[in-house]
Amino acid sequence: MPVLALVNNAGITRDNLSPSLTDDEWEAVIDTNLTAAFRFTRRALKNDDARAHRRIVNIASVSGLVPTPVRATTAPPKPG
Repeated sequence: MPVLALVNNAGITRDNLSPSLTDDEWEAVIDTNLTAAFRFTRRALKNDDARAHRRIVNIASVSGLVPTPVRATTAPPKPG
């Protein structure tokens, strides 16, 4: 059965500075926030029959644009 709609809306964070962030914490964030969306999207795209009507929506956190100083898992501050 083709996937006609997919909404990737899962996300987690681990509040920790880079020196204190464990590999397990980092991997949990990457696996949930990036890898899961990629894998679900890839699976949804496998059936080309529904291409014209398929909709995929990826929802992201504001943390990707506005970093939080105590999170090593957010985007770096913009210069200037």
